[in-house]
Amino acid sequence: MLKYSGQRAFNVARHAARELVVFSKLERLVAAVCMGTPFFLILADSQDKINFWPIAFGTFTIMAIPLIVSLAAYKIYGMATLRNGILAFVSAFILVAILFYIWYQTLPANFIVRDSISSYVSMKNAQIFGLLLTSASMLFLFNGAVYINTVPEISSKKHGKWYNLVLGISLLGVVLFPCTNPKLEVFHYSCAILFFAGGAFVIAFFNNEEHRIISIIIAGISLLGFVVYLSNTIWLKSAALSSFSLFWAETIALWVIGIHYILESLGELS
Repeated sequence: MLKYSGQRAFNVARHAARELVVFSKLERLVAAVCMGTPFFLILADSQDKINFWPIAFGTFTIMAIPLIVSLAAYKIYGMATLRNGILAFVSAFILVAILFYIWYQTLPANFIVRDSISSYVSMKNAQIFGLLLTSASMLFLFNGAVYINTVPEISSKKHGKWYNLVLGISLLGVVLFPCTNPKLEVFHYSCAILFFAGGAFVIAFFNNEEHRIISIIIAGISLLGFVVYLSNTIWLKSAALSSFSLFWAETIALWVIGIHYILESLGELS
């Protein structure tokens, strides 16, 4: 009886792993699209101002993000130690940032990025804004639903991933309650704060003990942009930081969340 039960558990685990292979690859692709949201929004807002090559390079960069993160994770021999973990994450982040910077330099000199990601809801191609954020929210919702079970064969985390349902709903709220409507501003910003703050909290504390320190560091990096933006807006008033808008703080947070998501799907973080 025990032998039969053990064999059955093994078969369940093998079947679950096989069925989730395609899903995990899709997760990485959608995570890359989430990280590429700033790229896509800028492209959609400036289609009449830039030529083909910036668009092509930007799109290629977005699609290459999963490969970049994967290489950064595996070439540094995994994340078994704190040092390797930090190197893997920082390498992935720097690679993405370099590609973004190279692409950004191809834009017209007089091009201006909007104040925040949310403000792109008022651009001419506003449907792109809705498409991107809705796709990202579906990633979190599906992930939370698939891995909500705490059975070891299905979820690598003892507490499941129910929190992704909360993050998905909050991101969907950002779309459903646009900041352009004064009556909905409270709901919009509440959902945005819940998503970014909640994402950092999840990265920091919903993990295994062996990855706790690196996860807290990653979570801190995701909030660093907001700290810089708020500090300069409220206290510093530095001219050197005047161009660092909420858009860039949100971009950093999205990159961090996306890289963490991909590393987690690769099994480098758990």
